[in-house]
Amino acid sequence: MVNVKIDFTVDEMNLICLYEAGSRSRSMIIDSLTEAFEYLDDGEMRKLVISTLSKLMVMGDEDFRRYKLTPDYDIRVLTEENQNTPDYFNS
Repeated sequence: MVNVKIDFTVDEMNLICLYEAGSRSRSMIIDSLTEAFEYLDDGEMRKLVISTLSKLMVMGDEDFRRYKLTPDYDIRVLTEENQNTPDYFNS
């Protein structure tokens, strides 16, 4: 496979980070996003998954491993117990 420089948007990178879960496996992310796509009702989210998948599919595993996967959100907000969050975040 030819080395391809792909520019992911911030939203695409965040989506990859959500599905990456430490695996650093492009094929596992592709499989997970493809499976999740079936359950998406939101048109914008479906577009995001399609654009992300199309970019992931044209790059090789070695190219993918070179990306620094850093989400553009604070992971602590999602993982630590928050005292100042609405009840629906704490349930």
